[in-house]
Amino acid sequence: MFADEYIERVELEDNDNWVDIRPLGWDERDRAQKTAVLRSLQEAANVDMPEQEYTPEQIEELREAVNADPLSYMDILETLKGGIVAWSAERPVTEENIKLLDPETADLLARRIVGIRAKDNLGNSSAPSTATSPA
Repeated sequence: MFADEYIERVELEDNDNWVDIRPLGWDERDRAQKTAVLRSLQEAANVDMPEQEYTPEQIEELREAVNADPLSYMDILETLKGGIVAWSAERPVTEENIKLLDPETADLLARRIVGIRAKDNLGNSSAPSTATSPA
């Protein structure tokens, strides 16, 4: 029922580091989506794009692309801020330190956070999962 009731441990292969993540709550998810949309609109406003009519096939291709990559409509920073619970690093989990993650680790963690379906996992285990992921 609550997003913070399920925590998954992601074991990183570099230096035996780990990060505990959880699914986003509805407000966190909405904020991550809205931030991504606003950024896209701001970028589009700064580009002189010709008017174009899209065919139904092109629209369907765009939909499929978004469905294939859920992060394409999520802001990575907002996703990480909401989904990272703890980590093995000496530094505290803060927005500033999240911004300092290397791009590969940030992308991996954001994809894992978006991929967690809390409802499917709640009640399955009281202990965090310890799936190992390459970083």
